[in-house]
Amino acid sequence: PHGRELTVVPQGGSTAHSIVLIPGDDQTVDGLPVQVWQASEAAGADGAPEVSLNQLLSMTGGRLPVGLAAGRTPGPFQGQWSTITEYTVLARGDCVVSAHATSNRTAILTGGGLTGAKTVSLGGLTTDWSTSAADDHSTAAEIVASDRNRGERQLWNVWLPLVIAGFALACALSAIASVRVDRRQTDERKSIEGESHRPGSVPVS
Repeated sequence: PHGRELTVVPQGGSTAHSIVLIPGDDQTVDGLPVQVWQASEAAGADGAPEVSLNQLLSMTGGRLPVGLAAGRTPGPFQGQWSTITEYTVLARGDCVVSAHATSNRTAILTGGGLTGAKTVSLGGLTTDWSTSAADDHSTAAEIVASDRNRGERQLWNVWLPLVIAGFALACALSAIASVRVDRRQTDERKSIEGESHRPGSVPVS
């Protein structure tokens, strides 16, 4: 259903941030079927109104965005910033198997040698996060084991007593049928003996 929430508390912080999630596609983690929950959130303008070429380099891990060059577009640039953070949660029921937040920061740059406005992608934020792959695999394995144990308990607690009860009922019906056959055979034998001892009757040997 709609309206599930992801609550994020920064490490070392005390302020919780809640994000409303909507259902996405189904996926599997180590063979475990999971439901995908997603949300997009605008982080707003988080950059300075003016940015140098070196600052852009540091934001992109040392690689200049396409269309910028130190000799041709030395900067500084005027920037209009925008950041969208995508939240993705993989869950089995109420149990979170995996989760991550991935941001995409863009800037519309002008000036600094540019002949017009240019939109560049500057990667994610340092606040992006994700659960570890080891924890994801471990959680999926625990859920699989729990489901298997639940199935075995259901077998012993529900299905096995039903099988035993069915077997007991079959035995009871078989015994009733056997008693009826024996009684019918006894009645038939008594009837034959009565006929043989009736006056005027000749015993048949």
